[in-house]
Amino acid sequence: MEIKHVKKEKVFKWLGRILASLVTLFIGWGLIAGFLLGGYNWPKDFGITHTAMIVVILLGLAGSVLSWQSPTFSGYLLFANSIVTLVAIYTLWTDTWYVSLYCWFMAGLPYLIAGILQIATRSLSPESQPISPHGNR
Repeated sequence: MEIKHVKKEKVFKWLGRILASLVTLFIGWGLIAGFLLGGYNWPKDFGITHTAMIVVILLGLAGSVLSWQSPTFSGYLLFANSIVTLVAIYTLWTDTWYVSLYCWFMAGLPYLIAGILQIATRSLSPESQPISPHGNR
């Protein structure tokens, strides 16, 4: 029984890390490519929206890096990043609500899923499993 929990724990950790890293790279590349390819004029077009994107990128990067040391804290950080992304999109986006929701599904939902996966590893770790008085787990 313990082996199944250890395998699930590793799978959840890796899925969370990969998902958070890919979304962070996707958003980061979008920001960098926009400036490098001439989509934005530096520093004239740099505003609160780009600052919010940088905050989302930094939180996602911190969550991905911290997942190696503390998956539970990383999960909370990625969950918070999902909320920050939701607030940033809904307050800064000028389009309709369903376009904003679609953008959150692309940028925020993966952080939410990665955060839940990282938090779930805590309940699957061998240390958190109950120990019977007979020595069996």
